[in-house]
Amino acid sequence: MVIFIKRYFTNLILNRTKSSCFSRKQVDILQKIVKGKSTIEITQELNISPESLGSNIKSIYKTLHANNKTGTIANYLQQDLL
Repeated sequence: MVIFIKRYFTNLILNRTKSSCFSRKQVDILQKIVKGKSTIEITQELNISPESLGSNIKSIYKTLHANNKTGTIANYLQQDLL
């Protein structure tokens, strides 16, 4: 069940962000957040610096009016960003 939910939200993010206000890098980061990856795992998998990740996450939070990962996912799913 958990795997299904993760796949569902990952696919939803992919479909909703194709024409949204997020960069490709931010879409990749959103996918990793939904999958429950830690910041260290995200930086390693995307081969980006912690500073770059922090900057992108800050931008994502600002766009979605969120303060944390849970709020980011919830706000993203509630908004129509197409």
